[in-house]
Amino acid sequence: MTKLKRLDILFFLTGLLLLIPCLVFGDRALDITVHDTYFVIAYLHIGLLFFFIYGLYSLVYFLTRVYQNYVLGLMHLIFVTPFFIHVLLTSFYSMGGLPRRYYTSNNPEMTFGFFRGPIDIIFILFVLGQLLFLTNIGLSIIKALKQRPRS
Repeated sequence: MTKLKRLDILFFLTGLLLLIPCLVFGDRALDITVHDTYFVIAYLHIGLLFFFIYGLYSLVYFLTRVYQNYVLGLMHLIFVTPFFIHVLLTSFYSMGGLPRRYYTSNNPEMTFGFFRGPIDIIFILFVLGQLLFLTNIGLSIIKALKQRPRS
């Protein structure tokens, strides 16, 4: 079995896989209350946003495909994808049971302390994934500049 060494195709396919549930549940909406404003966002738009983000990753990896580090790119994919899956799942399940207004909630378990468990771990992995992405692109540019013939 050969492994897929094209990170641009991996990111594009992952974006498509994140778009499929949003197409299926496209008629549902996510309600967000910010102060006195009520926002309604269709799941299709959330999926299109994620597909656009993964498309940008795919484009950057396509442009730097000759000099990129496959392991750093694969770690980027593995670290970033759980964040988007978490956002999709919590939005599909009505924000994971969170109350509509935090200031009216009497639930003592809703205190947002320093460490909130899996959410913080997923966010830390997301930030690490972004740092890996920037490192991979920076290393690709340095490799390209070193291998460029001097005139």
